[in-house]
Amino acid sequence: MRRALPLLIGTVLLLAACAGKPYEPHQRIVVVDPGHGGVDPGAIGGFGTLEKDVTLRMGLALRRQLEATGRYRVVMTRDDDRFVPLPDRLEIASQNGGELFVSLHADSLITAPEVNGASVYTLARPIPAAGPAHLASNENGAPILAGADSSRQEEIAPFGLARRDNGDASLRLAELVVQELNGATRMLKLLPMQANFVVLTSRDAPSVLIELGYLSNPADERALADDAHIARLAIAITRAVDGYFGTESF
Repeated sequence: MRRALPLLIGTVLLLAACAGKPYEPHQRIVVVDPGHGGVDPGAIGGFGTLEKDVTLRMGLALRRQLEATGRYRVVMTRDDDRFVPLPDRLEIASQNGGELFVSLHADSLITAPEVNGASVYTLARPIPAAGPAHLASNENGAPILAGADSSRQEEIAPFGLARRDNGDASLRLAELVVQELNGATRMLKLLPMQANFVVLTSRDAPSVLIELGYLSNPADERALADDAHIARLAIAITRAVDGYFGTESF
C-alpha cells in the first residue's frame, strides 16, 4: 500500500492538472483550392472582377470558418496571388494527407449573361471519347472549362484513370454542398454535375469543384464582391463538410 500511494497521488495530481485543458478531437484535413492565380486570372466579370481574386477571398474565408470549429486543419493550395499548376495542387493535397479536396471557381459565360447561380461538380465517369477536357454534362448549354488547363490536357487522363474509388464519396459530399448552398445562394442546378477537371482527379481524397457563381452575370458578380455573401457561402460549405464527416464522430 505504501508503494502504491505515491503512484496514486501522482495520478490524481496529473488528472487535476489536465482538468482545465480543453479536449482536442482529431482534426480532419481539408484541402481548399482557390482556382487560378498569378498569371492565370481565369474569368473576368463585367465590372472587372477577377476570378482569381474571388476564389482567394472565398478560400481564405472558408479556411477561417473551418478552423474556427476546431475540427479541421486546412491546407491551402495557394494563399496568395500566385500560379500553381493543376497537377501540383493535387500533389499538395496528397503530401499533406488531405481527406477532402474542395476547389473553388467563379466562371463566366459572356454569350449568356443571364446564366447565374452556384453549381457543384464531381468527376465524370467514364471519361468521354470527345476528350478528357470535354464537359461530360453540358446541361448549362455551353462548355464550362473552369479548372481545366488546356495547355496541360494530356495530364488529365492519367490522373482520372488512376483511381475511381472516391467517386461515391465525392458524390455524397457534392450532394451535401448543394443542399447547404441552396439555403445560402441561388443555385444554377439543384443536383451535382459532372466534368473532367484535373482538380477532381485526386488519387487520395473525395473531391468537389464549386462554381460560386458567374462573373458574367451582374447580380452574381455583385454578390461575390460582398464579404457578407462570401461568409454565408463559407458557413454553408462548412456545414456540408460537417455533414460529410458526421459531427458525432468528432
